[in-house]
Amino acid sequence: MKRDNIVREKSLAFAVRAVNLYKVLTGERGERVMSKQLLRSGTSVGANVREALNAESTADFTHKLAIAQKECDETLYWLVPHRIHHLHRARLDGRRGNRTAQNHPQHNPNNEVKFIIHNS
Repeated sequence: MKRDNIVREKSLAFAVRAVNLYKVLTGERGERVMSKQLLRSGTSVGANVREALNAESTADFTHKLAIAQKECDETLYWLVPHRIHHLHRARLDGRRGNRTAQNHPQHNPNNEVKFIIHNS
């Protein structure tokens, strides 16, 4: 019986969220540059986690997880300009930014995946 792996599961869920966000950004908003970068880094996390799980040595495992962590950081980077743009547009439209528990930094899936990888 195959054991569950929280890092594999979370990184896969994260990749699905990155793909869904990419679809929204390119479809509804017509954004192409940042969304493509976000898609690449967001899906790369899980790919590197899978590679780590199939590592040939401890050093290879550590290296692949380090790459996955860097990809999490890059994904966070690409989310910041998008978030700033969104907040700026909301202010210009006279609306307030929506600050729910889901988009609070402590509940950010990127931070959760990064934390899990870092502490593996």
